[in-house]
Amino acid sequence: MKISLILMAVLLGGLMHLASAEECTALASHSGKEAIEYLQTVNGDARTRSCVFAAFQDIASLPPEQATPLLIKYLDYERPLTDSEKQGVFLTSDRGNLYPAVQALFNIGSLHRGAVEPLLITYLGEDHSGDEQGFKSGVYLLYVLRHTPAAIEDLKARWTKTTDPAVSQRLHAAAQALLKWCLPRETCEDAAK
Repeated sequence: MKISLILMAVLLGGLMHLASAEECTALASHSGKEAIEYLQTVNGDARTRSCVFAAFQDIASLPPEQATPLLIKYLDYERPLTDSEKQGVFLTSDRGNLYPAVQALFNIGSLHRGAVEPLLITYLGEDHSGDEQGFKSGVYLLYVLRHTPAAIEDLKARWTKTTDPAVSQRLHAAAQALLKWCLPRETCEDAAK
């Protein structure tokens, strides 16, 4: 089952990249630097969607140690909405579709076990005042990468080692947020204590 999910993620990512690359002329070189510059200047026009997906795929194609910290900075980046989405009609509830960094990081984490989680947990421990969406996307990403209660145990290992009470509190908040997806419930609640 896990191999099927990984294969599906890789194939979906590859197909998105091919479709996006064919439609996007703004990212001719497919370099990570060019992709980041593009994401910093793109407007919210739905016509830019293919280039947004191409930019995230270009960044994800960098070596994991380069791509992961770049993509984590974009966990709150919402792709441009279509006209129907602006009216409230969404065909998917998948956070990876609406927040492309989530999908890109999932693909990296699926192919390179352990490449994403340490930096992601560090990110979750940082102050996200004014960046609630990035925090929510980070929690969701940790869930899909590690599932629970393993994800909660990873957070707990970090919050018990830190000497900064604010970081500990934020990591504990991330563990509490993971509880909504966690089964078996009792095991997860015990891990979060």
